[in-house]
Amino acid sequence: MGSSFEDQGDNQTARWRARQRALAAPREAIPVYTPKDYSLIRQLPGADDMPLTWEEWAKLFEASMKEHARARQFGYVRVRIRPDLFKAWLDANSQVASEWSRQTYAQELLDARQARRVAYEEQTRAREKAAWMAANAPPPPAPWAHRAIEACAIILLAIAIVSDALIALKHLPS
Repeated sequence: MGSSFEDQGDNQTARWRARQRALAAPREAIPVYTPKDYSLIRQLPGADDMPLTWEEWAKLFEASMKEHARARQFGYVRVRIRPDLFKAWLDANSQVASEWSRQTYAQELLDARQARRVAYEEQTRAREKAAWMAANAPPPPAPWAHRAIEACAIILLAIAIVSDALIALKHLPS
């Protein structure tokens, strides 16, 4: 009877691990466009390989998404391409708006987004660890605790000076 509960726990663990592996796997960016942005991107030099209208592009896009789903290929992320930022990227990289450059730009956006997420998670973990260390640090010594050490040091210094003087007196000619 207890084994079905354990099996269920093992299945949940296996599914969780599979999801974590899928999330950690490299993702492919797929550029997507809004109807308003599509016409602006079509006007960029080199974008003549795109369908004439957003509706045509949307049909082709949905068909490719269905094909990905049938093939159980889920390692992709939709990345919206904004025409103004894309044009600036094209100009900065001396590119035209070809399929390759749209894909490359989308992948760079996705990689930057993932890098920001990783940096945020690391920063969060560092803050949590710093807070934990601050909460579990030993309390600072009482303000008077160092006075006892100073007093002992002064007493030892005085003993050393007096003993040196006594030894010097002993060796004086009589």
